[in-house]
Amino acid sequence: MSFSDSDHEESFNNLPIYLYNLRRTNPHTHTHIKTDLMDRFQSCFLDIGWVVHTFVNCFLPVLYIGSVRLRGDYLKTMFVVVAKDGNNLTFPIAFGTAVENNVVTSTWFLMRLKECLGEGKEVAFISNMYDVVGSCVDNVFTDSYHGYTCKSIHKYLRTIVGSGRSMETLFWITLKSYTMSTFEQNFSRLHIDAREVLTNIGHPKWATAYLPNIRSNVLNMEVPQYFSVVSLNHRNVPIIALIEGIRGYMQNTFVERSIMAGSLTGVLTPYAQMVVQRRMQKSVRWQATQIPQQISSHMPTYMYEVFDFKTTCVVDLNGRTCSCGKWSSLGIACGHAIAAARDSNMHEIVNLVQVYYHADVFQLVYQTQTVHPLPPPSEWEIPDPLMFFVGKYPDFKSDIVTSLVLPYKFFVGKYPDFKSDIVTSLVLSSKFFVGKYPDFKSDIVTSLVLPSKFFIENYPDFKFDIVTSLVLPSKIRKLFGIQILFTIDKIPSNSNNIC
Repeated sequence: MSFSDSDHEESFNNLPIYLYNLRRTNPHTHTHIKTDLMDRFQSCFLDIGWVVHTFVNCFLPVLYIGSVRLRGDYLKTMFVVVAKDGNNLTFPIAFGTAVENNVVTSTWFLMRLKECLGEGKEVAFISNMYDVVGSCVDNVFTDSYHGYTCKSIHKYLRTIVGSGRSMETLFWITLKSYTMSTFEQNFSRLHIDAREVLTNIGHPKWATAYLPNIRSNVLNMEVPQYFSVVSLNHRNVPIIALIEGIRGYMQNTFVERSIMAGSLTGVLTPYAQMVVQRRMQKSVRWQATQIPQQISSHMPTYMYEVFDFKTTCVVDLNGRTCSCGKWSSLGIACGHAIAAARDSNMHEIVNLVQVYYHADVFQLVYQTQTVHPLPPPSEWEIPDPLMFFVGKYPDFKSDIVTSLVLPYKFFVGKYPDFKSDIVTSLVLSSKFFVGKYPDFKSDIVTSLVLPSKFFIENYPDFKFDIVTSLVLPSKIRKLFGIQILFTIDKIPSNSNNIC
């Protein structure tokens, strides 16, 4: 299906109204629109209601951040943030679109994500090493771990060094080494050129032995297949149709996993149960010997030596660690820990598995929340003028009066996104306001850089009228209607920028 320029322009113009209704039907949803000084769309950010909150509390603390190329006339890239649930299934928690994938749009998207995640949650990030948005992670999340997917490392290594069965086999063995000593041993067997390339990348960026806890099953994270299909089959759809398709995908995925969650009968998720069962069978004959407890210790330590017929590993059941490295790496008891727990008769296997993998947590995620559909466009509610602004900044009505006397530095300082959001709010501005001040749209942007004296001198009644427009009853404001001010320009086929 083909779409005309007018279809795209109408979709961009209606985007703020669509996002407003998305927030109404899915509470706690965060949406942001970034425009340039000519009110042309640059990028947007969305996370659906409860999803980020659920990730913070119930998902593995690792996020994959990537981008998908869009081959449309207006939108050129899509950002996707993906998490893994306790059944080792990926789920998008945030996404966005942009006219170009560059440092500016990528950083802006990551800043919005950081606001949604909030403080106090330690999160690790995984990305492709050649992705622009991935290169910006370290600048935004300065205190968080950031590594690269094993596939992107492998692809880069083959490009620089070349391919060969022995080299590739050794690479994967080295990457999956769980301990430092094993890693160093396997790494030394690689060809000198491969070692040089991987050393320049940095071992903590890709080697399992160097990564934070709960990590080994995230190095292969990538964008869900749906988004790759969108890139190929929906290359030029209007922006609302694109976003609505992703929302529908999230809704359908959620329904499918809700049904799966309802059918669970075990204590662990199917994925965790499979891993535990496999390790139980493998360790059935392993020999566990308890290490004598020190006399000075008043609490049982439950330290064990476990012989697996190749090596002897030390297991600390209370500390949930094993010298083999697998337990802390995945968050699921390794074979040595299972053998030790079997000998102690004091530890149930379920207590040796991270809570993320528990069936009741999986059910909590998918059976207590949902992604709601929007009503038909004919039933969309059109927001009151300036309600976008007043809703985001509760003190706007009083602070905007203050800002008219002080330089706008006061206002921009209190509301960091004010400069971009006030342009977005003009999409919802009343005809009363724009009609009285024909140059309002351009001058308000100018006034954000210059002291407000410039604004008041040009519009003597501005101070009174802007307060009036904020406090007039919505019924009166609606009499003036809503003027959509978004404009877009088609990207020429030989250009990468909107012009």
